[in-house]
Amino acid sequence: PSGKFLYASNRGLNSIAIFEINDQSGMLELKGTESTKGDFPRNFAIDPSGDFIWVANQNSGDIFYFNINKKTGALTANGSLKIPTPVCLFFL
Repeated sequence: PSGKFLYASNRGLNSIAIFEINDQSGMLELKGTESTKGDFPRNFAIDPSGDFIWVANQNSGDIFYFNINKKTGALTANGSLKIPTPVCLFFL
């Protein structure tokens, strides 16, 4: 939501890649990756406030949520839910 960071899931590596977006050029800089704490991140969603990212790990049957550091884009695991085979997340 801030337009400062871009996130991408890596199913083979079970991680979320964190990119910073250069506000002048639009180019991306990889800032790091964060483990999804599960297997096969099928989908992820950022909550409307931009405070959390939720990751659905299809093969391990869980959804982990992470705090988003709005200055650095870094993710910190905050908790999880056991959900059989989660594949899609969205906010109403």
